[in-house]
Amino acid sequence: MASEKEILDEQGFVTDRISSQVRAIALSMIAVVWLFLSGGGNLSYFSEQPSSEILLLCILLSFGALVLDYFQYVAGYFSIRQTHAKGPDAANSYSYDYDSWAYMARGWMFAGKQVVLIAAVGLFALAMLKPLI
Repeated sequence: MASEKEILDEQGFVTDRISSQVRAIALSMIAVVWLFLSGGGNLSYFSEQPSSEILLLCILLSFGALVLDYFQYVAGYFSIRQTHAKGPDAANSYSYDYDSWAYMARGWMFAGKQVVLIAAVGLFALAMLKPLI
């Protein structure tokens, strides 16, 4: 049986891994799409060129995922500051204000960056598959 501390430690580990993967995939998407847009990729096997508008949207969405990742940590900083400023309770422990904008924004940003990146990857797949079909 796992203790609450073990569960929270595992959650911290997993969310850190997800954030790292979001950054890696987003940066890779930007690099690969830029390669196609700049003409550096060999696209001779495509019957038609992938839509540059869709590819630009992929870059924007990937960049948006990185921005959401950054703001997730900014919101976390403010959440921690609010918690610390509130001070400990009678048992000398701190508790987060789960209804504060900063705490809720962390969750929104965490989920948002994944949704935005999945959209970018999906659009990229469609842009690459359409000319092949």
